[in-house]
Amino acid sequence: MSGPASSNNDGAASPGLPVDLALAKDGPTTYATGDTISYTLTLTNNGPGNSSGSTLTDTLPTNLTGVSSPTAGCSIDAGQMTCVVGPLAAGASTIITAEGTAGAAGGELTNTASVLGNEADPNPANNEASTSAQPAAPSLTLVKSSDTAEITEVGQIVEYAFLVTNTGNMVVSEVAVGETEFSGAGTAPVAECPDTELAPSESVTCTAEYTVVAADLSGDDLTNTAVATGVDPAGGSVASEPSTVEIPTVPMSTTTTTTTTTTIPTIPTTTAVPAPSTLPTLPTTPTVPPTPQLPDTGRSPAGGAAASILVLAGAAFVLISRRNRPVASR
Repeated sequence: MSGPASSNNDGAASPGLPVDLALAKDGPTTYATGDTISYTLTLTNNGPGNSSGSTLTDTLPTNLTGVSSPTAGCSIDAGQMTCVVGPLAAGASTIITAEGTAGAAGGELTNTASVLGNEADPNPANNEASTSAQPAAPSLTLVKSSDTAEITEVGQIVEYAFLVTNTGNMVVSEVAVGETEFSGAGTAPVAECPDTELAPSESVTCTAEYTVVAADLSGDDLTNTAVATGVDPAGGSVASEPSTVEIPTVPMSTTTTTTTTTTIPTIPTTTAVPAPSTLPTLPTTPTVPPTPQLPDTGRSPAGGAAASILVLAGAAFVLISRRNRPVASR
């Protein structure tokens, strides 16, 4: 037996099989001033009996203005929506909607609705549903890091990692990382991020590389600062606080050219040794006059020859004696 829907249902107005009415409610989790806030309530009859009717009441947030409902049987008065629901067969569902405009964001928007059926409900715990919305607070954090502990040579590759996390309460899309300050003398690194959007609490890692040039090896830190950016559901910009990485550099060795002067000792000039004085010219040995022809004495020729030899020997002796005589100093 089914009873008519009424505004004063007490759960016993219509006898019959029990009816388990379950209410669920959906709404935004965040809001900003001027946002349109829409609520959807789903009423389901879980049986076992058919519902002859029910009444749904919804106390609306005080910060919601201009609330209206296009659902037949619903009315709004003094911040409360009341809907009279007709018969609902076991297993069937019906949808009720309402919407309004959020005023100045100043706190949580809480909305609670409940339903009371004509028949007895064996499970009253599911007769109530709530939803709440927090003021929109899009937020990103950026943590920049590098595995490079020290920069020591030209051509060294420095790898950077950028961990971007959605720390807000709404989805952020078009996530990117941009360099804001860079002390390197070479081409600044450009971060690459996956094409993604981040739900609250989700993270993504972007990467970049830098090639060291000679001017970086000054002994000063190589400093790199970046900011993460994105777009919230309303099209607003979201930006993180800057994150900086500083990596020490080792100065290039300065090569000093030392000129060594080698003194080659002077070889003393050789003093010419005067040539010895010319020895005095020895007097020419006088020519020994020919031996006069002795008269034939009748002696044998052998005796004359012997006499000639003696004369020549004497002359030779005289000559040798003169040559061996000391030369008087001049």
